[in-house]
Amino acid sequence: MPDYETWKKNLGGNASAWSVKYYKGLGTSTAQECRDYFEDIAHHKKDFYWADEKDDEAIELAFDKGKTGERKDWLYNYQPGTCLDRHQKSITYSDFIHKELILFSMADIERSIPSVVDGFKRGQRKVMFCSFKRHLVKEIKVSQFVGFVSEHSAYQYGETSVAHTIIGMAQDFVGSNNISLLEPRGQFGTRNSGGKDAATPKYICTMLPRIARLIFPKDDDVLLNYLHEEGVSIEPSWYMPIIPMVLVNGAEGIGTGWSTFVPNYNPRDIISNLKRLLKKENLVPMDPWYKGFKGSVKKRSSEESGSAYTVTGVIEQVSDTKLRITELPIHRWTYDYKDFLVSSCLNIQKEKSKHKNKEPPFLEDFKSYCDHETVNFEVLLSEQEMNNAKQEGLEKKFKLTDVIGTTNMHLFDPEGKIRKYDTPEDILEEFFGLRLEFYARRKQVMLEVLEKELRKLENRVRFIMALLAGDIIVNHSMLADLLLVLGQQRYDPFPKKAREEPIAVGDTERNDVSRLSRKRYSMLLVNLFHKQMDHAPGEILPAVQSLSVSCKDCGNGVLLASVCKCVRFTRSMICKQLLWMLILQSRHLQLFKNCYRSLMLCSGSQRNYPLVVPVTTKFRWCQVQCQSMSGHIDMHPTRKQRLRSKSVR
Repeated sequence: MPDYETWKKNLGGNASAWSVKYYKGLGTSTAQECRDYFEDIAHHKKDFYWADEKDDEAIELAFDKGKTGERKDWLYNYQPGTCLDRHQKSITYSDFIHKELILFSMADIERSIPSVVDGFKRGQRKVMFCSFKRHLVKEIKVSQFVGFVSEHSAYQYGETSVAHTIIGMAQDFVGSNNISLLEPRGQFGTRNSGGKDAATPKYICTMLPRIARLIFPKDDDVLLNYLHEEGVSIEPSWYMPIIPMVLVNGAEGIGTGWSTFVPNYNPRDIISNLKRLLKKENLVPMDPWYKGFKGSVKKRSSEESGSAYTVTGVIEQVSDTKLRITELPIHRWTYDYKDFLVSSCLNIQKEKSKHKNKEPPFLEDFKSYCDHETVNFEVLLSEQEMNNAKQEGLEKKFKLTDVIGTTNMHLFDPEGKIRKYDTPEDILEEFFGLRLEFYARRKQVMLEVLEKELRKLENRVRFIMALLAGDIIVNHSMLADLLLVLGQQRYDPFPKKAREEPIAVGDTERNDVSRLSRKRYSMLLVNLFHKQMDHAPGEILPAVQSLSVSCKDCGNGVLLASVCKCVRFTRSMICKQLLWMLILQSRHLQLFKNCYRSLMLCSGSQRNYPLVVPVTTKFRWCQVQCQSMSGHIDMHPTRKQRLRSKSVR
């Protein structure tokens, strides 16, 4: 990839003219391409050789389990753009590990470790990008959405992985997401199996919940740094939510040399601390919190590198020989715990249990009343075993405690470097500074948009006043001349944003202006007869009257032909209605015919053109004229007009 980035940079922004294809192994190559490779095998072959002790050290650095710390430093000091020289025929083992294998390791980390800014791993960010791009407000099958993600985000790691990512982002059972960023429509998994019991992607649907765009405001999209891959624009380097989602939904992953675990926290606690930062108050320490969890989370100990918490389920004594378990520790799933109970029963053979229990059986029996959302086990045991369990501690005896910590919170910082965060408050402060900066940038962009809109309105008013005063003459004017006048009188151009297209050298149009010149002043031309002019008090009616007077002196329909070009820009029925209003006021038969021919010419179609005109006496006059032009015009009044016509009769 560094070679590709260098090549694209050398093109100077003209990469859109190239077709880019990602080759993932020989399976992507055609049979002819494979033959070409092996016919010139001497050119493609690379020889490895041992140079000195550095080669041994490099191999140990990459693969020795005892050098995890050195491997972290190696990856942390990675410099973007590092790659092998493809022209080298011989490669040392050290160069291969430091310049080629490190690229694979970094890609593995990017897939496994999320960003502190948006809390997304790269695959999750691609899914979110495609959700926004598709405007996923209506449900879609996960299998179909997988194809869309693969196509529009240059996802290179298999559709099965995409499907698992989508399902994981939509899960909402206890221990998964505090805020799901995709809405589950179907069976997306339960706490019975930790989400592994989700249905096949072709049977389940998803969509964007309303809260997704509240957390990731659309106004911030223009401020993001979008990446480019395979010749297309894909997801940004990170999104900018209004709260740190890495704390809301937590994170867990294992990459080369690095792993991470961030517990879930209560969004209300996070928002309260953000408000304290705005007021420059001290932060209140936050404890892990999981939506729907009925057990307890208590701080166990404090260390320099973080804190540990004891997560305890819920167990209560019903009678001298009966216990009821109504909650399990986080990430301890119902079916797994049921296997533990089976292995602990005296009257059940061990081979029936999948759970390997080192302790001797101590239960008489148990009954399960669990469902996909709640836990409810009733456990029976003898009075002696009950006393023993109470002395040892019911939670400990029944394995209803677990420990989660904040000692391994490794995340990518905003600059793309892996950093270890000791407390959730450190993550909050890192996020707060960046979010505040984005609010300032968003405000600046919004001010620029409003200033541009103000200049547009000022130019429109100036243009209308010039038409009324006769300073700009539209009658008998060619479009090229009108554009020239607009430029000479220093009207502000507002070119439309369009996709980059290759420009053909020497391509000119006779008696016309370039497409770019039209776009520069399209704002004025399009809005010459636009509905927005109705909001200019006392200006539209005189403009229409002056145009009507001009129409009477325009027997050849030149003015209307010019107006039709404006109609072609907007394809607005409002403009077409204005044309017919002028015709009806003139009652000029030749003008009627010429205008309709102009409309057909501008629309590029010789088929009958449906027209909607007011039901008046002039409408009936148009009907009479239509009969004389049979086959050319088909009048279609609206249903409301037809009803009004019947009521008049």
